[in-house]
Amino acid sequence: MGRDLGLDGVLDHFTLSSDEAGWLRNKTGATRLGFAVQLKSLTWRGWFPRMRLELPPDAVEHVGKQVGVAASELGFYDFTSRAAKRHRSELRDLTGWHECTRTDLVKLVSHLVDLIEPPTAAQVTTVIRSALHQAPGRTVPHTAPG
Repeated sequence: MGRDLGLDGVLDHFTLSSDEAGWLRNKTGATRLGFAVQLKSLTWRGWFPRMRLELPPDAVEHVGKQVGVAASELGFYDFTSRAAKRHRSELRDLTGWHECTRTDLVKLVSHLVDLIEPPTAAQVTTVIRSALHQAPGRTVPHTAPG
């Protein structure tokens, strides 16, 4: 379950701008709240939540008050539905974010090669396992990379 962020964190990361609030105009109820929390999660952490439990409860309350929807309504928003996937696509278009592509990965690797000494195989395994443990809803492979 997400931890409360505290007042400063909630205000800093989960307060909708007037432009963002405008993006909600054609949405109501749980859909409105789900869209808004996905937006603020993307701008806060750079990823979309897959379920309500990944979100800080105080942040959901704060967003709910801003959009006029009770935080409890988020229980009716299915983060895995086609509508939620459509929302994520719409949010990427609105914010300028995009899904990581093969080209992005090539650029990242190229950039890292220019900056750092390559890690050992053990370091790579450690980093991957750590990332998988920190990424919500992901499983950790049982074998080390070859």
